[in-house]
Amino acid sequence: MKYIYVIIFLGFTAINCSDEDGRLSPSGKDIAWFVVKDSDDEVEHLRYSIYEKTGITVCYTTKLGEQDRGEDVFGDKIIHEEFLSPEYWITKADNISYTCSMNREYIKNSLLFIQDRIIPSLPSGVYPRCILLVEDLYERKGKDRWMRDVYLGSMALVVSNVGKLHEMTGVDRKAFELDICTCLWFKHILANYVSTLVNFYDISKNSVVWPAENLNREIYDRWVSEQSNFSDRVPYKTHWNGYGFLQCNPERTTSEGYITPTKEQDVRSFIRAVLEYDDDEFTRKYEGKEGEALLIGKYRLIKDIIEKVKAKK
Repeated sequence: MKYIYVIIFLGFTAINCSDEDGRLSPSGKDIAWFVVKDSDDEVEHLRYSIYEKTGITVCYTTKLGEQDRGEDVFGDKIIHEEFLSPEYWITKADNISYTCSMNREYIKNSLLFIQDRIIPSLPSGVYPRCILLVEDLYERKGKDRWMRDVYLGSMALVVSNVGKLHEMTGVDRKAFELDICTCLWFKHILANYVSTLVNFYDISKNSVVWPAENLNREIYDRWVSEQSNFSDRVPYKTHWNGYGFLQCNPERTTSEGYITPTKEQDVRSFIRAVLEYDDDEFTRKYEGKEGEALLIGKYRLIKDIIEKVKAKK
């Protein structure tokens, strides 16, 4: 009996996927939008070369392409346009804005920067699916608006400064490169090394003796002040290094004391440190400072992850 149902289903599918004369026809909705085709145009050929070697689609406009989907009931053409929307996730949309560049020379320089500086710095397992090159990039959080160099969205890594790259010094370019690579490493580590990150977070959480009455023992994104008299306050340390943090929270300010970083800020800061300093350089930088052992411990945890991933290259 089940075979009869299968035959009926296949027959129904064939009828609904055929032309009026009975021939099967494609749905027209299975376009590989991220595929880059070769071209005689210099910029497009460079995009193709990057895609062919790495599988990374580098875009300089949000439009991925368009497709003729026939005619509507009135005989008008149905043209579908596909766009990148990196700010949209399944359950939310980040409040970011950006401007795409129209300058072909600036775009070419940015493509060469991606090809020559970013891709060689990463193992293939950390490659993004898509990179969107833009002129400027802003993120809004509440009433605050922040200029960003890099934003990691759902569909693409958005990289800013297309028009500024040619003016950057070697030091500025290196810092920009570190920002981009840090962003991609963060995504990879967050998705694949959850248990290691728990140990990483615990180093800072366990850096203090929490009062018995303190029920809020979250160490991240907390106000720290010697004058605080809240019952759930974070035990005071004069500097954030004392908790094993490389930085405070740069997006939150206070007239007194400081705000500890978020978990994301903390992980990113150590990823960047691993990419920027070797063991000896990092040790010398924080030697004798409050929280030295905590900082070195967290540095080594992140470095171990990065070395493991690079070994799989």
